[in-house]
Amino acid sequence: MSTLFSFLSIPICNITDFLTWDIHPFLEGPVPKHLVSSIAKVGILHPPLVIQHKKSSYQVVNGRKRIECARLLGKSELPCAVLTQDTPAKMILTHLFEDQTVAQPLSIPEAATFLKVCQRYLAQEEAWEMLPQEYLSKKNSFHLPDILKLEDGILQKFHFGQLTEAILPELLRMTPEDRNRIVQLIDTFRLGGNKQKRLFSLCKDIVLRNSTTFSSLFEEPELIEVIEHSMMNIPQKTNRIFEILQKRCFPRSTVAKENFETQVQKLDLPEVFTLNPSPFFERDEISLSIRFSDIEECKKILPSLKGLFNGQGKGK
Repeated sequence: MSTLFSFLSIPICNITDFLTWDIHPFLEGPVPKHLVSSIAKVGILHPPLVIQHKKSSYQVVNGRKRIECARLLGKSELPCAVLTQDTPAKMILTHLFEDQTVAQPLSIPEAATFLKVCQRYLAQEEAWEMLPQEYLSKKNSFHLPDILKLEDGILQKFHFGQLTEAILPELLRMTPEDRNRIVQLIDTFRLGGNKQKRLFSLCKDIVLRNSTTFSSLFEEPELIEVIEHSMMNIPQKTNRIFEILQKRCFPRSTVAKENFETQVQKLDLPEVFTLNPSPFFERDEISLSIRFSDIEECKKILPSLKGLFNGQGKGK
């Protein structure tokens, strides 16, 4: 399918935006200062994409922030990539996708919104085919259109990579109150992807076991005391919260850990020795690690260790 495509310098006053092709409705707000500064210095390096609406009228397809920057900087016209008025919807969508992904892949909220826009003009199957395979594979774990049920603030965090996609299915199952509360905690304690997953895993177990909610859980005095503690820094608060949740979730392993640490202290081990229990104390077996300053020290001491274990019949 071919289409007429050209680059023109267009008066900004002739560009309108009905948000027909907008795949960033969750990003509405002021133009980023860094973008204004960049365009002020070097101009628009990547022209906005527009479609001719009438003879001298154009509609935005992509590049709203760039156009707004030009307005703020007092420019009267700017270069644009222009699609002709008779361009088929599918071709407009193809140009929109390519223009948006020239620098980086679509974020999850962008992909969901792009799909929604495609579904306005194309049949269901054809709309899904507009997304490459890497986006379609995510369809197996959650339904893309459902993502747009999330609040704009949460969509923004997914868009900017502040929330890991691994927790998305859990957020979709939550009430708005619960998900906003837990996202607020993730924000406050600056939790990375692995800690976000761990937080959800621990909280989910406690919530289901006690028939409570995530919001109620974090209103309990023991956790509130940590969250509002004036003398603890963020890493200290984070560690303490995980300790409390771990203890609530696995009370037996917590007791076993405390007993193990007490016994290790009594052994008065050298600083270079470390004793490690089996995961979750599932077995009595423990392991001993020894830290050497370098390989030569290891070579020097290893024969004595081998001799010790061989003498006990445990050497292999």
